[in-house]
Amino acid sequence: MRKLQSFFVMTAVVLAGCNGAEPDNKNQETQVEDEIKAEVINLYDSGVSDDAATLTGTLNILEGNVSETINAYFCYSSTDGTAKDLASSGTRVPAKEIAGGRIRDKSLFQAVLSDLSPKSPYWYVPVVVINGTEFLGSVAKFETKASYEVYVDLGLGIYWAKANYGADRPEEPGYYYAWGETEPKGAYTWDNYFWGTKDALSKYTTNRSYSSYVPDDIVILEKDDDVIRSKMKGKWRMPTKEELGKLFGRTLTFKTVNGVDGVEISTTVASGKLFIPFAGRRYGANAAIDNSNISYLWSSSLNESNNNNAWARNTQKLSSGSISSNATDMMRYMALNIRPVYDPNLE
Repeated sequence: MRKLQSFFVMTAVVLAGCNGAEPDNKNQETQVEDEIKAEVINLYDSGVSDDAATLTGTLNILEGNVSETINAYFCYSSTDGTAKDLASSGTRVPAKEIAGGRIRDKSLFQAVLSDLSPKSPYWYVPVVVINGTEFLGSVAKFETKASYEVYVDLGLGIYWAKANYGADRPEEPGYYYAWGETEPKGAYTWDNYFWGTKDALSKYTTNRSYSSYVPDDIVILEKDDDVIRSKMKGKWRMPTKEELGKLFGRTLTFKTVNGVDGVEISTTVASGKLFIPFAGRRYGANAAIDNSNISYLWSSSLNESNNNNAWARNTQKLSSGSISSNATDMMRYMALNIRPVYDPNLE
């Protein structure tokens, strides 16, 4: 939640914008109509996700009597403008009094904006109508998150990102990584794999036949080698083989989103849903995409029997129309997508 600070200078109000800069106050002044003086104040935006945001404002009636119902709105746009511009041409969303009553002096009012575009800036202004006259607040700004930064509850104990890591929208593939690496590359072969070559690996080994050193018996990617923990910080991490198995053990339905084929995952114990795009894998000297009609997702789990490989999830639509999803071990140098998980218990 980002708060906008306010203070009085006579009858004018100066506000700090959502991004820390002072907002455009040239359009904000106490307006007078039928002996009513009032000011509208932007307080904060909260609950900003990849496609929604909650906006909150308040009303101060300085002078006059209100004889009609007071209505409040937030007007927003994906392009910057003055308060008057946004009020006249922006999308107008009705606001409600937070406590559920009528809007009156000192009321807090709130509106939820929906169907927003991920990773996009929006400008907004609060508008209150009193006795037919509009009173405008100052212009403020927020930016929606990328879809991979938002999680969905499927009732599995941990929460799953709404998109693959690096994807602004659920239908986008996101980034591709070799197992245990934290940067994308232009080629994916054993020759440029960070942890060594086939049968001569420097880390994550349980058997001497796969290791150039004494086996370390590490079978789950450590913090610095888990690209999600390394990049996203906080409580985010890569899923294990078992967690991917539980996820894809839910209801799987073939679906096309904005022209991209994939699978939708849903459950009867929670209302959340996930879309997994069929985005293939990358490998070879040119990092070409292979099997673009299949989804491959890395887990953080090593194949303890064949240390050249790590566990992933392979999901595709069969010719019969049904969905097939299986744990599969893939060569560690290959580049796959990653679906992050948010783990409240992660330390």
